[in-house]
Amino acid sequence: MSAQKFMSRLNKISNHTGTEICLFEPNKDDKHLEGDYYVGIIVPDSLTELPSGMEYIEVKDEFVVTGGSIMEIGELHFKLGEWAKEQGYYTK
Repeated sequence: MSAQKFMSRLNKISNHTGTEICLFEPNKDDKHLEGDYYVGIIVPDSLTELPSGMEYIEVKDEFVVTGGSIMEIGELHFKLGEWAKEQGYYTK
């Protein structure tokens, strides 16, 4: 589902916080050719019912984080990746 389509269906999620989130999981190894990218909304509790076409993801790992407008996602992603490399978060 595209980010734009997801955002147009937010009214289907009754208990969201209004905080949009984008998660990018980079390539895990040489066989994993493309990273995974998720767009969503933070919810305070687990969802028991999901709107059609949506998934619930519970995040328990540590991530590097940035904030900004979804309209600047390319620039935010680039700057966050550069910062993460500078901080030693990438081992490659």
